[in-house]
Amino acid sequence: MLVADDFGLLRDGIEAALGSREEIEVVGQAENGLEAVQRARELRPDVLMLDLRMGPRGGMEALEACQAEIPEVKVLILTANENPDNLRSAIAAGAAGYLTKRTTGDDLCEAVLTVAAGGLVVAPSLVGALTADGAGRSATKPAAPLALTARQRAIVRLLSAGRTDAEIAAELYVSARTVQYEVGRVKAKAGLARRSEIARWAVINSLA
Repeated sequence: MLVADDFGLLRDGIEAALGSREEIEVVGQAENGLEAVQRARELRPDVLMLDLRMGPRGGMEALEACQAEIPEVKVLILTANENPDNLRSAIAAGAAGYLTKRTTGDDLCEAVLTVAAGGLVVAPSLVGALTADGAGRSATKPAAPLALTARQRAIVRLLSAGRTDAEIAAELYVSARTVQYEVGRVKAKAGLARRSEIARWAVINSLA
């Protein structure tokens, strides 16, 4: 885990919060986007946590550089910026997560572990803003014109929120096997190879 933020006190606080979980090891810190990319190249962390507003080279620039040069490093955005447009831009650029600085230490740890395992995490407040009226929808990347059933849409929303098959099945009153079948159907319709891609695809297309 590599932590990048332009405030040293905040970096130390984040590192202390993450250090409460023995599954998470913080291997370094960076104070701007340029240093974050350089250190990510050297250290190859599983997860790089980026603030959006840093200089030189902000979080979005660092995210794009990492995707181009070291795509195996998963990027988790942690920012005070709660604009859904920035969320959509970050996810579309390849971020594996987008959290606000309102996040608790426990939730931050869970997010890091989820991202490291290949999942996608989005601040609940921003998922709600996106789905309320489609705010932030890109003019160049509209929602996919897919004929998802009501059940499939419900499963996509719950899957994007980090629910397990068992939890989704219990909430929708279906079997876990039915959930797995419907997830397979969604992947086929969306042209996705992996289950972990569904959450990112859903957020980009305002379905999460």
